Amino acid sequence: MIMKKGLLAGMMLGLAVMSACSGTEEEPLPANVMSSNAGVTVELEWTTGGTSSDATRYADLELYLMKGTSEIDVSAAFSSFESVSLSDAYADAEYLVQVEAYRVEKNTSYTLYVKGDNEGEIKSYTGVFNSGDSDIKVDFLKIKKAGSTYTIAEL
Repeated sequence: MIMKKGLLAGMMLGLAVMSACSGTEEEPLPANVMSSNAGVTVELEWTTGGTSSDATRYADLELYLMKGTSEIDVSAAFSSFESVSLSDAYADAEYLVQVEAYRVEKNTSYTLYVKGDNEGEIKSYTGVFNSGDSDIKVDFLKIKKAGSTYTIAEL
């Protein structure tokens, strides 16, 4: 009888371990990876220490999405923050996000927000331009698109 109880307990424990190991729960993505079936959007916002109106008055930043030497999307509005999109229809490849200090009259802190269009996930990256910077373009992020997976590397 003791042998049967031990055998039964061993079988129950084995089943519990097997069911715990064979769960269908997906592993979380690394911190620099996001998944989106509709592509990603990169938004650029900045501050010069005052209101958002002050930010766009004292600094004009531009945002570029590049594939090699080709511009895929450009946002170069004069009096607003910037945004570019990497559509899910684009080829699987590496893309470069560039930030340009077109004109900076006051020290400017900027933030890039990378958003999965359908997923609600947001990743943020920050940088700074100094007063007097102009026509300076910075290679800031590399985004590797592989299907619906986007791997982001800060440069």
